[in-house]
Amino acid sequence: MEKPSPDPTKAAKDGRGVLRRGSPNLWLLLGLLVIIVIMFLSQQGPPRSTIPYYFFVKQVQEGNIQRVEVGDQEAEGVFKQQPLAPATVDASAKRRMARRKSS
Repeated sequence: MEKPSPDPTKAAKDGRGVLRRGSPNLWLLLGLLVIIVIMFLSQQGPPRSTIPYYFFVKQVQEGNIQRVEVGDQEAEGVFKQQPLAPATVDASAKRRMARRKSS
């Protein structure tokens, strides 16, 4: 009769390896990682856009604001119906307009 190997990580004599389960700490870590990923993905909402203040005021006057949360420096809200995006002016166009006004 042979003595069993004292080291469980060594392969058995019949060629099969010993199946090792992960430690409880590893499973806990993987479980926490899955929970964090799920929480992160659930926090992702629809994409938000930044609009100029005048456009926001116009939407309020037209009654197109469903709800709004006003903070110290910014406000976030939801339109009743998505409006067309306001026209934007890039920096070079602003400089050209300023030159025309000063001429």
